[in-house]
Amino acid sequence: MYNVSCWKTKRLEDFCIPVSAFYAAIPKGTFVRGLCSFPIIEDVRDCMVICIEAPGFRMCGKLYEDEDDEYSLRVEEVEITAYGWDNGPTLDDVILPAFEESSGLLQAMLIWNGGDSIERLTVRDGRIMRDEVEL
Repeated sequence: MYNVSCWKTKRLEDFCIPVSAFYAAIPKGTFVRGLCSFPIIEDVRDCMVICIEAPGFRMCGKLYEDEDDEYSLRVEEVEITAYGWDNGPTLDDVILPAFEESSGLLQAMLIWNGGDSIERLTVRDGRIMRDEVEL
């Protein structure tokens, strides 16, 4: 298993994810250490919500009800520090399947396993592109 040791968000443009998408990839009855089972309201005045949080991972944004009467998260912040291995679910387990259900644009740079490799991640309307960056 591989570990994201650093994440730098470069662009977020109207990046929205259905809340249910965070949990769809986890088989029922599976316990994922540290993964919230429901959104946590952080600041009621601004409707800031932590939609998903695990050791080394946190994604924040605002909840809204979409045209299908489902709640989605308009992402405003993504933080990853040491995500994977013994820190809980890996990027491929939960996050990328949720990104497949997204709309909008996310661009980020990821450093894997303390510098073993660097990757550019682009998610545009659910389409995920991962490109290794050569230095």
